Amino acid sequence: MQKRYYIETDKQTSYLVETLLAKMNEQEQNIKLLQELVRMLIPSQEPERFYGREKTAEILDISVEQLDILRKNGKIGFRKIERSIKYSKKDIQEFQENSKVRYEPE
Repeated sequence: MQKRYYIETDKQTSYLVETLLAKMNEQEQNIKLLQELVRMLIPSQEPERFYGREKTAEILDISVEQLDILRKNGKIGFRKIERSIKYSKKDIQEFQENSKVRYEPE
């Protein structure tokens, strides 16, 4: 939780500071959104690469059986190309990002 400091000021100064802080927070969020949009617009220099079940399981350091369970439960994205299941680098990265656990002390 952020620590707040209070300084005794008149109402107008207090209002101006609160407004300025709100605008700064808005701008920070806008900058993050713009960075994300620019990343999406820049074409990748390399063609998308796909991995089979064994290689994907190896990358994630899990068994092929665990990977199959994750796929069947909709926890990791995949492609079905004819009879084979393929995973993209993006599928793997999204799974890793969604699997992050942040410890919050009670």
